[in-house]
Amino acid sequence: MKFGVNKKVLLYTAGCVWIFAGINILRIGIVTWLNDTHYWLFKIGEATIVFLLFFNLVFKRLFYKHSERISRKNGKHCPFSFFDVKGWIIMIFMIAFGITIRALHLLPNSFISVFYTGLSTALIITGFLFLRQAIILNSQFSILNFQFPSFSQINSAAFLPLISMPPKIGPIRKLPLTPLAAIPETNNPG
Repeated sequence: MKFGVNKKVLLYTAGCVWIFAGINILRIGIVTWLNDTHYWLFKIGEATIVFLLFFNLVFKRLFYKHSERISRKNGKHCPFSFFDVKGWIIMIFMIAFGITIRALHLLPNSFISVFYTGLSTALIITGFLFLRQAIILNSQFSILNFQFPSFSQINSAAFLPLISMPPKIGPIRKLPLTPLAAIPETNNPG
């Protein structure tokens, strides 16, 4: 394969795909929720139950399975290999099933609003777990490798925002004082 990505990019891609799918489903859930606003407190409880069931019983397990599989990969791989073949088949089936249910109006909007809201929240959080795993894998963003700038680097001209700083007026002289042109004042009587 000529074009390939490393495992860090696979984790970032997986996270973005899961978040994108979750946002799309959340949009559908919110639109149907706004069309049917009865018993909204009860619906929040139902959506929370859907979230907990899907996140704990399905998506968290898929996260561990795919992130473990990706972390064992070495070298460059196809950008779509963050899922295995079975994962892609399940995802295509779920998308087709959701479109069919909504197009044929097989379920009421009150069910779709609750189910899609809980499902989408679980998808989005799982996407953030993939992104977090990619950040952990990337040693450049590790807190242990972070180097604070030294005092001499902070005092250098590169760290001073000269253009954005307004000039200061000195107490005795009415001349603007800038950080680079600070001259010690003399106490001249008069």
